[in-house]
Amino acid sequence: MAERDANAAHAAAKIIETFDSEILDHFRFEEQVLFPMLAGFSALSDLISELTAEHVQITALLTQLRRESDRETVTKLCTSLRDHVRKEESVLFEQAQGLLSAGQLQDIHERRVGTNMGPR
Repeated sequence: MAERDANAAHAAAKIIETFDSEILDHFRFEEQVLFPMLAGFSALSDLISELTAEHVQITALLTQLRRESDRETVTKLCTSLRDHVRKEESVLFEQAQGLLSAGQLQDIHERRVGTNMGPR
């Protein structure tokens, strides 16, 4: 049991580090740049709302993980994040590519590459 707790604590520390250094910035970019750019497409409005709610849920799980690094929370967070990323890649990004012009897609890319929204 102690080994499982140590493994969960180690996994939690790695998840928190990755979230703080990469995922939080990714969420901010989506919420402050990408989602507003896509908000004008009614076909994406429900999906954007759903993804935004998932950001809140994942961030809440991370807050819980910071307090207590139990295996159950690690598993929930990993599953939620995996499912969220898959939905973005297979649904949002696919639909966005069909709705946005090449210039708009390039603008998103340039804003992402040129923006480091880092921790605040």
